[in-house]
Amino acid sequence: MNTGKVSERLKKKDKRTILLICVTAFMALLALISIFFVIRSYLPVREFELSGVTQYEKPVVVSASGIRPGDKIYSLDLEAAKKNILSQLPYIQSVEIERNLFGKIVFRVEERRAVWYMQLSGDYYALDSALTVIEETPKNDKFIGGGATYLVLPDLQTLMCGEVPKFGSGEVEVVRTLELINAVQIDPLKSRITSLDVESRFNVYLTIDGIYDVYIGDMSNVTEKLLVVRKLLESGDLDEFKGASIDVSDPESMVVKPKYE
Repeated sequence: MNTGKVSERLKKKDKRTILLICVTAFMALLALISIFFVIRSYLPVREFELSGVTQYEKPVVVSASGIRPGDKIYSLDLEAAKKNILSQLPYIQSVEIERNLFGKIVFRVEERRAVWYMQLSGDYYALDSALTVIEETPKNDKFIGGGATYLVLPDLQTLMCGEVPKFGSGEVEVVRTLELINAVQIDPLKSRITSLDVESRFNVYLTIDGIYDVYIGDMSNVTEKLLVVRKLLESGDLDEFKGASIDVSDPESMVVKPKYE
């Protein structure tokens, strides 16, 4: 027998065997993948997790999402669930929803904060740092002591959730008012300012710690004026008094009247 021909036939047989093994493995893999997707399509939602700092409890977020225990986890419309949460829970700024093979849904949320609050027709409105209205409520309890500053705007017309307040009698007044608010918002004193009244851009008032009444005057040199007030408060010169009226309309000649009672 020709040894070369035998060797060649063996090589061909080995190739066919390897090919058969590869095809069989591939078909088995396809079968496993198919089984996986079939099983996955029936996996139910079993558990929920809420991640992130928020005032909302987990059941509230779950309910707003529209997702229910027992729902097929990989048939869920996560984008619709996100929209539901953002539309129903105004303090939620962004939300990501994750799911896994163990039936867990994870909500990762970031919350906006009430930086300002206003009043109109007996109701109170919370506003974020962009002055977008995020909540309407009949009481102001949650804002007092919560770090939000009471804000009075000139010629206030409307306050609607999801929108910036409409105010002012003209573009110049609106622009100057927004510039002043921004200056106050980024100032180190902001956390201590309990109210800001810009009803008139020529006579601006603010209150610090609820006991220091500050007259800013017009909207010029606001940062400089706030710096003068901050240095005064940091000096400790007013610590023995019940408060004070402070006039910094001219920051170079500040007038201070302590309150004794």
